[in-house]
Amino acid sequence: MDIDSRLTGLPDIPDLPPGEARLLAEGLWSSVYRLGDGSLLKLVRRTGGGLGSGEAIFRREAIAYEALSDLQGTHFSLPRLLGHGDLESGGSLHAGWLRISAHEGAPLAAERLVFAPVQTRDAIGERIGAAIAEFHEMTTRLAREADLRLGDTVARSIGLAAHRMGQPDERLMAERLADAWAAEIETGPLVFVHGDLNLSNILGETGTHKTFGTGRARPGALGLVDLAESGWSLPETDFRHLENFGPMGEAVLRGYEARADRDVSMKRIRMAMAANALCTLAIEGHSGHPREGMRRRAALVHAMEAAGIA
Repeated sequence: MDIDSRLTGLPDIPDLPPGEARLLAEGLWSSVYRLGDGSLLKLVRRTGGGLGSGEAIFRREAIAYEALSDLQGTHFSLPRLLGHGDLESGGSLHAGWLRISAHEGAPLAAERLVFAPVQTRDAIGERIGAAIAEFHEMTTRLAREADLRLGDTVARSIGLAAHRMGQPDERLMAERLADAWAAEIETGPLVFVHGDLNLSNILGETGTHKTFGTGRARPGALGLVDLAESGWSLPETDFRHLENFGPMGEAVLRGYEARADRDVSMKRIRMAMAANALCTLAIEGHSGHPREGMRRRAALVHAMEAAGIA
């Protein structure tokens, strides 16, 4: 069954339901479709605008979902893996496919959360933090039982970004960040992390932004999706996008620390943020207006200084 014209000539994907397939989202590496039965089909491209390869990204996510499929906690839930497979090269755009169940609701919208009442915003943030803590607890246990050997996404991204650095001083910054992060990894503790917890990968139920903090019935678990960057790392890795949470960030940390019964290290969080800034510079470089390149470089320098790395 073809999903759209870009799939023409590729091997059939087995057991797809009848009905129209509707494109939901396009990312750096993948396209996501809603199928006729409501399930989701993710097609991972061989090449994309990010770092690494589509094949590696697809295989990491498939391995993670095989071990963690349909995991349900009090505060979070993962999709159920309904199928996955490679797609033969033969000039095709895609490396592989994953079919997963859909979570009711939509990604949390930053533009709406910023303008939500403080009480509402804090309630959402604390719930996100609790979901991350519970995710770490449950997935770490299951990943050990399954002997998952998916590596650290931060170290991997630093290494991939370093190879794209055009200036000697930028490569030196990448090396210093890699060494500092490796020292923290050596200290531990390591948990199984999601690896890419931005708001687009956190799904809330319909009306989330309206009902939080209103005293109504307790909302359901948040859906966590996209395990392509999951693996063993420091807990702080899952706060690498914390600055994108805006004024909700402090509540996210409070919720995590209360549920996990341990403090997080701001130094490590800032290192993970520096890795993000490094990746942005590696991917986008000094393209566009010269000021854009200067801004990306300045963001990396600032992130390194904030992390205490000279």
